[in-house]
Amino acid sequence: MKNLEQTIAKAFLQMAEGLETGSFGAKPKIALTGMGSEHGEKNAMEAALMAARKGVDVYYIGTLEAEGVTTIHVDNEDEEDPDSISLRVVPKNTLVYEISGPMFFAAAGKILNISVEEGTKVLIIRMRGVNAIDATAMHNMEQLYETCAKKGITMVLSHVNSQPRSVMKKAGFDKKIGQENFCAHIDDALKRAEDLQ
Repeated sequence: MKNLEQTIAKAFLQMAEGLETGSFGAKPKIALTGMGSEHGEKNAMEAALMAARKGVDVYYIGTLEAEGVTTIHVDNEDEEDPDSISLRVVPKNTLVYEISGPMFFAAAGKILNISVEEGTKVLIIRMRGVNAIDATAMHNMEQLYETCAKKGITMVLSHVNSQPRSVMKKAGFDKKIGQENFCAHIDDALKRAEDLQ
C-alpha cells in the first residue's frame, strides 16, 4: 500500500510541476537501431533527429552521432565481413535484403515484410545465414515472388544453402524463379542484377 501511495504522490507532484512549467510528465524515451536497418544508418539517424526535435529522448544504437541524440556505439560488423554489401556497388534500381536464421513459422513472416520501392527492377535476397526453411517460409517466398512478378521485378537469390535449396526444388520454385536467378555469391547476384538492367 505504501508503494501505491508513493506512486500517486509522485504523479500529483508531476502534475503540479507541469502546471507550473507547462511540461507534463517525463519525456518519452525511445531506442532506435541504425545498424542493420534496411533503410540504412543515415536514414535511421535522420528519424532519430526528427524525434529528438519533437522532445523525445532518443537513444541511437549504431555508429553515427548527432547533437540531441544519445548514441550507444556498436562496432561496425561490416568492417569484419569481406562479403558485406556496404563494400560493393549495388546496381541502379536494385534492392538487396539479407535474411538470417532458420525460417520457421513466425520467423517465416520476415519474408512478407520485404517491401520494394517504386522503380525497383531487381530484388536480391541474400540467404547465406539461412540454414533451414519450412513450408510456411516457402509459401511466403512464393507470395513475394508473385508480388514481384506482377510489378515487373526480377527476384534473384544469393547463396541459398542446401536445405533451403532442396525445399525450393521440391516445391518447383527453382523452375519458377529460373536457375539463372540462383547465384552462389553476392558478387554473382549483383552481376546478374546489372545484366538485367
